[in-house]
Amino acid sequence: MQVEGARAVPDGIEVTTTAVFANAAPFRVDFRASEATGQPRSFNLGVEGANLLLPERTEIQAMLDQRGGDIDRLTPGLSQM
Repeated sequence: MQVEGARAVPDGIEVTTTAVFANAAPFRVDFRASEATGQPRSFNLGVEGANLLLPERTEIQAMLDQRGGDIDRLTPGLSQM
């Protein structure tokens, strides 16, 4: 990963990188990080401009809805994602 830049955003820091692998074209990877929990954590990832946080939230919400909003029934299904 080559760091191209970083900038402050309202919810933390956005870091722009380029992923470089042998025998593959380089591609852009952006992520957001925050220390809101007291430790640095990445909480969003974008690959070539595609935000991966929203689809993940949507999928988890659908799983929770299928289980009648029961967190205890949701938890085992999260480990299979």
